[in-house]
Amino acid sequence: MDLSRLNRAVIIVFEKGYRVSSDGEIVRNPKGKVLKINLSPSGYPYFSARPFSRKEHKHSLSIPIHKLQAYQKFKNKLFDKNIEVRHLDGDPKNNHFENIVIGNHSKNMMDRPIKKRIKSAKHASSFKKNSWSDEFIQKIKREHEGGASYLDLSRKYNISKGSLSYRLSKTAKRRAL
Repeated sequence: MDLSRLNRAVIIVFEKGYRVSSDGEIVRNPKGKVLKINLSPSGYPYFSARPFSRKEHKHSLSIPIHKLQAYQKFKNKLFDKNIEVRHLDGDPKNNHFENIVIGNHSKNMMDRPIKKRIKSAKHASSFKKNSWSDEFIQKIKREHEGGASYLDLSRKYNISKGSLSYRLSKTAKRRAL
C-alpha cells in the first residue's frame, strides 16, 4: 500500500501512543499530556506532532483529529482506495467516536447539511450555460471514453460528478436534435 506522508504520519503517531478521546475533544501524546488543538482554515481541528525524524522531515506536521480517530476505529481500512473519513452530522468539529465513519466521496458529500448542499448546487448552476467550450467538453468525453471515471474527472478538473454528468448528457442531447 502506497500511503501519503500524512497517512503514514497518522499511523506513526498512533504507534507512538497518541490518542483521541471517545468524545473527540482531547488528544494525548505518549506521555499522557493533553495537546493543544488548532483549527484549520477549512474548519477541521488538528494537532501538531513530529512523527518523522528531522532528517526525514524538518518540521512538525498538522494531524487532523478526524483522521486519527478514524484510524483508531478502522485501522488500515481507512487507507483503502477511494475511502474518505466522514462526519455523519456534517460537522468537521465533531470528532466523537460515533460520528466518525468511512465511506466514498459521494456519501461524504451527502453528510453535509442540506442547506450547504443546496447552496453549493446553486453556486455550481449559476455559471453561464455555455461556459464550457465545445473543445473542453470533447476533451472530457475522450478521457471518459478512454476509461476515466466521472470521479477521476471530477477530481482532475475540480468539477462535481453531477455537473459533469449533466453537462455531458445535455451536450449529447443538444447535438442529437
